[in-house]
Amino acid sequence: MPPIETIAKPMPGTGPGAAPSTEVDIQRVYDRAARRLLPFLFICYVANHLDRANLAFLKTPLKAIGMDDAAFALAVGCFYLGYALFEIPSNLVLARVGARRWIARIMISWGLVASAMALVATIAQYNGLRFLLGAAEAGFYPGVILYLTRWFPPERRARATALFLTSIPLASVISGPLTSELLRLDGAAGLSGWRWVLLLEGLPPIVLGIAVLRWLPDGPGDARWLAPAERAAVLADLSPAADDEHSFVRSLRDPRLWMLSGLYFLLVIGLYGVTNWLPPIIRSQPFLAHAPEQAIGWLVAVPFACAAVAMVLVARSSDRRGERRWHTAATAGVAAAALAMAACVPQSQALLMIALSIACMGVFATLGPFWGLATSVTRGRASAGGIALINSIGCLGGYAGPVLFERLGRLHGPVHAGYLGLAASLALLAITVPLVRARGR
Repeated sequence: MPPIETIAKPMPGTGPGAAPSTEVDIQRVYDRAARRLLPFLFICYVANHLDRANLAFLKTPLKAIGMDDAAFALAVGCFYLGYALFEIPSNLVLARVGARRWIARIMISWGLVASAMALVATIAQYNGLRFLLGAAEAGFYPGVILYLTRWFPPERRARATALFLTSIPLASVISGPLTSELLRLDGAAGLSGWRWVLLLEGLPPIVLGIAVLRWLPDGPGDARWLAPAERAAVLADLSPAADDEHSFVRSLRDPRLWMLSGLYFLLVIGLYGVTNWLPPIIRSQPFLAHAPEQAIGWLVAVPFACAAVAMVLVARSSDRRGERRWHTAATAGVAAAALAMAACVPQSQALLMIALSIACMGVFATLGPFWGLATSVTRGRASAGGIALINSIGCLGGYAGPVLFERLGRLHGPVHAGYLGLAASLALLAITVPLVRARGR
């Protein structure tokens, strides 16, 4: 464990020679902030991921309005197109108006759009609302990443980020059984089961968005649950990392920013290639042909539960060692090897499940150290736009991954070319990321 660090801060109203200063245990303050903020942000991102990822679980029911493999890939792409277009503007507005109000706006608007998707009658209408959903959600993920840099120093950031991002695989753990249960409402009040899923899963972000206004401070200086000396200690501890006067426009000349954007693109190709296709692949296995829907939902949850554990363990190791690049490379390499294995055993259900589970663990575990690296490069005033740029370019991989998998998967032979495409993307990430040089704190 890192040594306990203390910062001496005078109590309000004291001055030189008036009274001895009181020492603030800065590590205890950070732990307190983590307990206060991360569970709430975790819940918010679970709601976020449920709304963006339920398409993977509704692929079969949505055949009622014309969903097939090509339409599925297009629907995924429509979301990420809207998301990428509005990502940078949204994060720049967040940096200007404050996290509390802007995150609340994001959540309420995406909840309204998500629930409205229950009213669609055609694939074109569904894709249009998927685009609007991406536009509404834009800025939430990079906004929270930016928000965490305002609360946690670089040496604690990978763990804090990973604890927040475990909401992605755990949302998939929840989404399978939850979607299966909601689909059982088929016919209730004259609505199809998939309409109930879209309607009900859009309500939590509206409620949580309202809660953000009361629960989330804009930063340490606004946290009433910290004593004045504790707020001052956190601000003083974080000031070296935030005291960078480079503008976003000037930061665009930094080749590392563009390199990280490309690397995140490769990461997201693997991430969403796995997460969007894993549920339908598991559901299509012959040995599950007569299994009840609830049992399939829980089986889908297993790889994502393992991924959540791997994320925390890898991020903890990355923080303890103060190392980002090789942790990112190692986990991406493991995921690439597992996907290559999956490509070679498409007819063996047991081996395929094992390979996909390992790939899921590896690709999710990459996120914590990667964002620890990225936020050490994008700092100060440039961080809002820089983080958003990395995420917006990277999230185009959310479209490229499923499309790549679907199109390469059409090639028939002894190997599944779709898995090889995803493996190649992650292997290129693993080879290239050690070349990125981060700045010291």
